[in-house]
Amino acid sequence: MKNLMFFAFVLPLILFACKKENDVPITEIKVQKTSIFVKVGGQDSLAVFITPTNATNKTLTVTSRNPNVATFLNGKITGVAIGQTYIIFNTSDGLLKDSCQVFVSGLPNSETITVGPGYANDVYYSMATGVVATVPRTNWDIAFQTGSRSSTIIINAGAGIKLYSYKAGDTTAWNSVNIAGIANWTKMYNSDTTWTFGAFERNALGHPDYGWGIYNTVNHDVIGDSLFIIQLQDGTYKKLWIKKKASTLNKYIFQIANADNTGTATIDTVDCSKYTAKNFIYYSFATKNEIDREPAKDSWDLVYTKYYEMVSDGKGGKTPYPVTGLLTNTGVKSAQLDNVDVTSNDYSTAKFVTAISEIGSDWKTFDQPNNKWTLVDKRVYFVQSKDNSIYKMVFTGFEGLSTGVVKFDKTKIK
Repeated sequence: MKNLMFFAFVLPLILFACKKENDVPITEIKVQKTSIFVKVGGQDSLAVFITPTNATNKTLTVTSRNPNVATFLNGKITGVAIGQTYIIFNTSDGLLKDSCQVFVSGLPNSETITVGPGYANDVYYSMATGVVATVPRTNWDIAFQTGSRSSTIIINAGAGIKLYSYKAGDTTAWNSVNIAGIANWTKMYNSDTTWTFGAFERNALGHPDYGWGIYNTVNHDVIGDSLFIIQLQDGTYKKLWIKKKASTLNKYIFQIANADNTGTATIDTVDCSKYTAKNFIYYSFATKNEIDREPAKDSWDLVYTKYYEMVSDGKGGKTPYPVTGLLTNTGVKSAQLDNVDVTSNDYSTAKFVTAISEIGSDWKTFDQPNNKWTLVDKRVYFVQSKDNSIYKMVFTGFEGLSTGVVKFDKTKIK
């Protein structure tokens, strides 16, 4: 028995010594694709490369983090069930590895939204009919809600527009504006929960004070009493005075000039009455024109866009942070369910809310060490459209900045 034990330990040592002396080890594993999209029952090829090509032992160990979602055999990935997983390749000694993220879809309607490289566009989407419109994101600076009783003005924060309230004086300070130290001023952002509260209203005290102006109870106009500094997409600073909303005409009158008090001021008018079928009418300071870019408000449910979302600052508070994601239209409700079976259509526990960023951006996260996007697992969204139809959404892919491609499965439940 003692001799047998002796040989059991000596033999591996002899083999190890031979391997170390004669073998050419693998120094790198590289998968052909970092992510793959397949349907349930479908397949896609995936090549794996090793360096050097003359490595003695080219055997790799292949595992699926969730074989119930996808498997790998003979160079092909096979989709098993809706979800996401990783196919992981390891050297036989376990020292080197690489992986491919696999997204498996299979619901009746697999959808794709493409916002373009660099997230260049906004995409308006209908749960019933698909993509309604794709429009450039950067062709506007501010926008006015079109309702005759609305006073909401938003900024194109997603394109880099910045807005500041001028605290050193009211409208009588127009000719003596001083923006020294503006880098330390507080920026003003649109709400990420409703379309009816824009950046210009951040200082609102409540009726009749709407932040940029005061409501007149006699003629129902809103008279501008505040100055703002706006930084445009080209980096220049302008001073801006929303002089009035003539409510009976549904028109906004505003004045803009260089923030350094040089040049001549421009006064312009935006006529909202021509666009009441839309939520907003947009305006470009570069072209000095109204921009009719939004589809009819009854034609879409979601818009994929870039915006500022209030996220945790790590100190118990919230701070605005630029994100890309889906916002819901006015009148559309949505709900999020986590840790659920994504194949189930049960929404009995779903709490539908009107917050426009309930779907938002956090269904995806960026894996910094591996330089890739991943999706939150076992998460389902339900969308209640304006006609009270119920749809289920399960995100299945996100390609990031290079293409701006978003993929999800959609099922009409009700």
